[in-house]
Amino acid sequence: MNLSRLKRAVSVRLLRRPDIREITYEEVGDEAVISDYIGDDELGDSSKIEKGKKYRLLDMIIDWPDSIEKPRVGLTMDHNSRPHWVKYEHFLKKNSIPYEVFDLRTSDWLDKARKLDLIIWSLDSGPWEHEEIKRKISIIENNMGIRSFPGLHEMMLYDNKLMEVELLRFYGLPVAETFISHSYKETEETIHRLTYPQVSKMSKGSTSEEVFLVESPKAAMKIARSSFSRYGRKSHWPCVRQKDYVYFQRFVEGDKYDLRILVSSNMITGYFRDCPDRDFRASGGHKVRKTDIPIEAIEIALKVFYHLSGSSIAVDMIRNAKGEYKIIELSQFTWSRTPVRMSVDGHPGFYLLHKDGKLEFKHGMFWNEDEILKAYFEMNYLSSPETWKKENILPVIEKGNLYKDLSACK
Repeated sequence: MNLSRLKRAVSVRLLRRPDIREITYEEVGDEAVISDYIGDDELGDSSKIEKGKKYRLLDMIIDWPDSIEKPRVGLTMDHNSRPHWVKYEHFLKKNSIPYEVFDLRTSDWLDKARKLDLIIWSLDSGPWEHEEIKRKISIIENNMGIRSFPGLHEMMLYDNKLMEVELLRFYGLPVAETFISHSYKETEETIHRLTYPQVSKMSKGSTSEEVFLVESPKAAMKIARSSFSRYGRKSHWPCVRQKDYVYFQRFVEGDKYDLRILVSSNMITGYFRDCPDRDFRASGGHKVRKTDIPIEAIEIALKVFYHLSGSSIAVDMIRNAKGEYKIIELSQFTWSRTPVRMSVDGHPGFYLLHKDGKLEFKHGMFWNEDEILKAYFEMNYLSSPETWKKENILPVIEKGNLYKDLSACK
């Protein structure tokens, strides 16, 4: 724990002072020393990145027609140590999109919102903050006619593992076998029929918080009784509990990693997250490995993107002993630890999806926030998500003819 975090912990936990966090600012430019952000072994043995050398990042520029007026944007600011908002701001400036900082927390937020056409929410991590944002997105979209990034349908899905599983099942997508119930009677009757070990999860939470390996029906019943108790099951969040539901996902015996595929319109990246020693959880372990990603997993991610996303989505998967990829979680918004989003043979880059199913590998490094905003504006202002996906994604997933073009690596 660094000194600033220690001071905050003493102030909030011991002295019981208000938990007021300062906005973090981080300089974002067109160049970056990539070795400042990425580990020595993250790209494998054939890394093409030199330590201490500055690299030019890709310009995420929209070819904006003169006939379409650019929106007036309100940009919120988050409190994360690696803030989203500074990268969003960098993108808006590069594309000459008019914006102003929008303070969502003050009592006059409604009056300030009336002047805007679009509000970009830089998400904080707390569930209470998500509830505030969902309430306000509902008002600005449904009552004020103002657009929102993310949209309400995506915000409802964000950090909501229960809804993720239910929608993945609805669309027939390969989600890992999961038992979800809000009925104690059903839970009590079912627990002894599950195959163990199981993985218990709370609906909210990231980086493997509230994720536990459950070895037996007895352990599962202990979790169930706690969740269905008067006060619910305690979590690491100070004001959120797991109340009146269980989430048991069958433990997948397979590789000791999970795979994250990110789809933003027709740009696809991904990386592996290895499990730390003596741990079954890869998320939050910070053992990232950026090598080429399997085409079978890309096809699954494209199907999820088609059904559930308005511009971008991250799909977390694990491969079972049969070699099948199963979806374990989704995320609408991922933060940028590094501008290296993916690599093939040590070359940083991304896959560009063509309508004929070709995945063309292209060189380049960029911040994830730039990528997802570019996808959002192109799909929502220069087209519509439904039209764009029907023209660019549906033919690919219907024909199932994905193939890779890695000529750029030669």
